Amino acid sequence: MKPTFTIKLGQPIFHGLVTCGKFDGRTPSIAFATTGGKIIVHSPHENVNADGSTNSLRHLNLNRKITSLVAGSLSTEEGARDILFVGTQSNLLAYDVDRNADVFFVDVQDGVNSLTIEGTESFWTVTGDNIGAMAFVDSSTLLAGSDDFELRAFQGEESLYEISEADKITMLHGLGQGKFAYGLSNGTVGVYDNAKVRMWRVKTKHKPTAIFSYDIDMDGVDELFIGWSNGLLTVRRSDNGSVIFREMFDSSISAILKVDYRMDGKEEVIICTEAGTITGYLPTEAEFGTMFESGIMKESAEDQRIIDELHKQKLEMASEMKLIEKQIKTKTSSSAAADSPIGALPPNTSLNYELRADQTAEALVLRIEANSDVQIMNVIVVDLEGIMLEGGREVIAFAPKNQVTGTGGRSATLSFRPSRNQPAKLRIQTHIASRSLTTYLHVFETDITVPRFAAFCQLDEPYPNDFEGNGVIFSVKEGLERFVSYFLSSFLLNFPPPSTSSELQQLKFCFQSVKANANREYLKISGVRQRENTQTVSRIRIQCDSMELAGDLLQDMGKYFGWSQLSSEADFPKDFAALEDVIETVSACNAARTSLTADMADDSARMKALIIRAEDSRLMMDMESMRKSYTELTGLNNGLIGAYSIRMKNHETLLAALKEVNQTIQRAATLRVGDAKGRVVNDSRAAVKENRMSDIVRILQKGFDSTTAS
Repeated sequence: MKPTFTIKLGQPIFHGLVTCGKFDGRTPSIAFATTGGKIIVHSPHENVNADGSTNSLRHLNLNRKITSLVAGSLSTEEGARDILFVGTQSNLLAYDVDRNADVFFVDVQDGVNSLTIEGTESFWTVTGDNIGAMAFVDSSTLLAGSDDFELRAFQGEESLYEISEADKITMLHGLGQGKFAYGLSNGTVGVYDNAKVRMWRVKTKHKPTAIFSYDIDMDGVDELFIGWSNGLLTVRRSDNGSVIFREMFDSSISAILKVDYRMDGKEEVIICTEAGTITGYLPTEAEFGTMFESGIMKESAEDQRIIDELHKQKLEMASEMKLIEKQIKTKTSSSAAADSPIGALPPNTSLNYELRADQTAEALVLRIEANSDVQIMNVIVVDLEGIMLEGGREVIAFAPKNQVTGTGGRSATLSFRPSRNQPAKLRIQTHIASRSLTTYLHVFETDITVPRFAAFCQLDEPYPNDFEGNGVIFSVKEGLERFVSYFLSSFLLNFPPPSTSSELQQLKFCFQSVKANANREYLKISGVRQRENTQTVSRIRIQCDSMELAGDLLQDMGKYFGWSQLSSEADFPKDFAALEDVIETVSACNAARTSLTADMADDSARMKALIIRAEDSRLMMDMESMRKSYTELTGLNNGLIGAYSIRMKNHETLLAALKEVNQTIQRAATLRVGDAKGRVVNDSRAAVKENRMSDIVRILQKGFDSTTAS
């Protein structure tokens, strides 16, 4: 890429709070948030003075923390002015920069964390946590990444799919043709293709701060621009992630834009840094070779393959040389010993792996055992997806020791705790040595697939509490034999499953969590074949204390069986009782807010009257009356300050309560599939809007609003 200009604004530019628009309908401007709750608009083509100089900077003081910033037009007419949309912790402002006037101002109780322009409110839904990033994959599919590590795709009010990641999703960017890029707060960046396949990902110790796509080599395919917190800019191929360009800036990169900023007919890539520097780049037709992460160029893929092969041979020859040196030093007079290489393993040595959930260890236990007399010196476990191991770790090393000899034995037992109920793939690397030479290690490597609900240990009898009334009930056409296959794929069963050679009439599985921090929760799944409306169906019941766990299990079943529609009835007394308490808190906060607002309005009117009375007294030189008015005014002002503090705390309590309501609605929605899932959200939203908070629990139980159902 070829740099074209650099502008130093002398004002810090906040990460992600940068946008570009034609606020006069003709010339491009860059708007960004800076310190003190201010927005600065840089317009190099406006406000030209008679001597040719420009007043290119304009300031907008909001005196609020700015959480999102985007420019867009609310009109489809050509040449329409762009409007600046500003999100804060409590409202959304649409501002006409050219006219210096507000278009509209809307209170948003939960605050605006992420913002995209669609024109009108196309749909409304809830997710499991705060939204950290949004992007459109195409004109109808919206991606939303939240703080609960989930990435969700919506088409209208329908949820298309969900993807679990290893950390908070902080950035999303559509690449076209169903592909999109994402960034996590742990330094991971990657690309998905149609949400089915992760094409590639990389992880660094620095956090990604900006993601954008642009065709810099003019080959018709957009490359992926990534800005990092250390000031590094990298450009990668979107299909394989190989680095083709990199440059270091003076500070962290705040945003990457694409615009014809010089108005010469050529679009440029604009790099904005935290220090307030704006740099423009033009694409070039020069060929970009693939780079190592260090920036060294590769000659070609074939050359790299040859180099890798030679390096591998070098390591093998060096290892053989060390072994020969060991043999020479330890050579004995025995001819048999001379013929058998020292350090070699017995023929046909192999390892057996057994993974199980252990209630005593409160963890998953992996047992590795060799079929010959060798020593397992150490084991390394690598979480290939980065979502399995507790504490966000990706690598765990074990050094098993025999309590008697102090060395490794022919078997090793490892324990680790899963962080979430997610399927994962673990790479197990076992280092084995012969009894004759423990310093020469042989490496055995294999991949183990961990089922999604591996942290639940199967019980051989029902757990003490039968949880009558707890859980979710639904009917499906699938036979119970298929559910046996599902449990074999999603759980680690300790006992032989029922035979599927004949049609099953009833089914029951009981589990208990091995996680110490999950209160050792129980899970019971039962099914029975019965007649419903002239059809034979499987009546399935999931019993547990956690609505979230039941939702995860039902959604996983839906993916396994390919359900497109599923209704259910749910009853979770603890969750619904907690929701009723939260609803009471919401009602109390709303009542308090109304009362406080009315009282503050009355006090404000009294203050205006006192100010006028005090000024009249001053003009009439009635100092005694003026003093009394100002004394009363001071007391009233202190009262208003105290009322504002109370209102602010009430507002924070209300936000926390509404967030809990939204999360409960989301958890209840996951107990259904398809249209039934969206109906729970829509009917709950209508109840909230109409202040029918008492109806929400009934909606979550039945899956719809019975008062409006036809």
